[in-house]
Amino acid sequence: MSNEEQNSSLSKERPAGVPLDNTHCGLNSAEYCITCSDEVQLAHVLQINQEELYALVMIEDTDTIEEIDISLVETISPGDQLLVHGGVAIAHAG
Repeated sequence: MSNEEQNSSLSKERPAGVPLDNTHCGLNSAEYCITCSDEVQLAHVLQINQEELYALVMIEDTDTIEEIDISLVETISPGDQLLVHGGVAIAHAG
């Protein structure tokens, strides 16, 4: 099967709005990612491990403590509020 045939076949199987390469997330009106159905969450930084690039955070809505990847956001300190998507900090909140 040629690449063109494979791409055509793949595009028929994927839901509308999901990119062929599955590398982009987009929000719809319900505020969740149409690619992976994960919501953006507000998190409060409790502890940071700069060497391993992760942080322990408390998720605001659930009060659960999770370990998240912080490699995409610069200059994080305990007490900061972050937006988290899929276990990865994507931005400072506010």
